[in-house]
Amino acid sequence: MYNDISQGISCTAREKNASLIIMGWSQQSDLRTRLFGSIIDSVFWSSHCPVAVTRLLDDPIDIHRILVPVKNITPQALRTVRFAQLFADTNQAYMTLLHICPHVSSPEQIDEFKSQLSEIISVKESEVKLKIKVVANDNVAQVIVKMARYFDLVILRSMRRRTAGGLAVSDVTNEVLKELNCSLVLFGEPHS
Repeated sequence: MYNDISQGISCTAREKNASLIIMGWSQQSDLRTRLFGSIIDSVFWSSHCPVAVTRLLDDPIDIHRILVPVKNITPQALRTVRFAQLFADTNQAYMTLLHICPHVSSPEQIDEFKSQLSEIISVKESEVKLKIKVVANDNVAQVIVKMARYFDLVILRSMRRRTAGGLAVSDVTNEVLKELNCSLVLFGEPHS
């Protein structure tokens, strides 16, 4: 049954040339079931386009502070930022892009990353109040969880990969997901 549903979602998305599939999960189930239940797992793995799995604890209209961790400036990361900008623009929300770099990063490296990200983001006209924050720290998950306390929504991006136990996301993403107490959108990028 699960395969029929997930296959139907994936096939329909492909037929309609969808650029994004959005799925939700319930708070009542455990973390593994919420993230990697049979339907979500199958759609994540078989989809030709990004899949956004959402857990909204508040009505979208009540989400006004959005945190978007950005590891690198890639087309996939920028797609996630654009989604966040659209969400923020619709809800008159404030958005913070968070980059966590190694603690040994020089001030010049930090400024260079901020400058590059700012330049790319400013290309798209948007009325969204935007802040770029760079933190030098080796514990990425801990920084994201600590920062998330001040936000209504965290938007994460993760590359999908298959393991012997099913679908998996990075250790950092797993750690963050276990600790987050706010609304969340997790983007799963298609496998190559």
